[in-house]
Amino acid sequence: ELQLSYAIGIKEPISVFIDTFGTETIPKEKILEKIKHFNLTPKGIIDYLELWKNRNIDIKEIDLQLQIGTQDAALTAILTGIISALLGITLRKPKYEVIPIYSNNNILKIKLKCIISIYLMQYIYSFIFKKEKFLKQRGGIIHE
Repeated sequence: ELQLSYAIGIKEPISVFIDTFGTETIPKEKILEKIKHFNLTPKGIIDYLELWKNRNIDIKEIDLQLQIGTQDAALTAILTGIISALLGITLRKPKYEVIPIYSNNNILKIKLKCIISIYLMQYIYSFIFKKEKFLKQRGGIIHE
């Protein structure tokens, strides 16, 4: 199991966690060291697995909450209406809420929960193929 944690505005993961459930044949530290050689930015993962080529990704149960506020109540109301309209047009199965915050502060809070389903067989095949190609370019498999 590999877990990557990201923060908004930071490309690289802020945390990388691996759990092999006791099945590892090399130490976890070496596994993590090898994982870090990959481009773990979202774009790097998308490009490596060629996710942009596949349409077998389904996003379900979108739960989006936006809190927006400006120092001008009229502008806050207009932005709330525009964002609500755009979300209503773009989300297929939306569960969203746009909450105006009338205060003397500029506020934008976003809370997003969703379930992403990815049909993995194509990606597993792509990963294995790319790994073999990578190892051939590097002169073969190195045993530890």
